[in-house]
Amino acid sequence: MEKFNSQSKKRKRPGDREIGKVTSLPVNKQSPEVQRVGQEDLEKLQDDELRKDLELLARMREQIEQLPEIDAARIVQLHDRIMRGEYQINGKRLAQKLDSFEADFQDPSSN
Repeated sequence: MEKFNSQSKKRKRPGDREIGKVTSLPVNKQSPEVQRVGQEDLEKLQDDELRKDLELLARMREQIEQLPEIDAARIVQLHDRIMRGEYQINGKRLAQKLDSFEADFQDPSSN
């Protein structure tokens, strides 16, 4: 019986895989879409993508520049007051700010 077990361990079955063995894979350096277009078309596609990326970056830069300045010293001061339990919340002022914030999102055509 022992002989049978040792032989069965050595035999490979058709579905067995060897660890680290790489099977043959098709190597396709360019996608089928790229293969169909010529070099000039490929360059035009790349130029269009680059142009779109540059436009997106320009819009992002404009939005960043419109953000208000951050007063880091004030943030640290408020953080310290909150941590010491000295910061008091004005409930009425908070409610007014929330109401104003929500009003900014209302559809003007619904009024």
